[in-house]
Amino acid sequence: KQVSELQPVSSTNLPAEGEAEGAVACPFEVEGFISRPREGSGRRTGDRQYVYVNRRPVDFPRLTRLMNEAFRSATAKSECFPVAFLNVTAPPDSFDINVSPDKRLVMFADEAALLSLVRRMLEQLFTAEA
Repeated sequence: KQVSELQPVSSTNLPAEGEAEGAVACPFEVEGFISRPREGSGRRTGDRQYVYVNRRPVDFPRLTRLMNEAFRSATAKSECFPVAFLNVTAPPDSFDINVSPDKRLVMFADEAALLSLVRRMLEQLFTAEA
């Protein structure tokens, strides 16, 4: 049942933020799957949220927090977490994987641009679902 509730997500179809003002395109791409914002599609815990950077598993608390907040606002349920598999494709010089010994934590040079991209992607996705 959970697999049928997943929908594909991709940032490749999003226009650049501030495109009308001639903004530079974001160097990141995000793709994967996330739960549909429907009754019964979320989980009570965030244990099924997987984030990858260039196909390497990472812990990225700010991105998962953003994803959880967007999902909760779309479902109006404060105790739900989406099931998610997201891969961030990033240029090698735009992030540092050597933050922790296990290399699970990652720092981005332009984290704000990445989070803005994910926020816009989720807003577009969840608005289309409503």
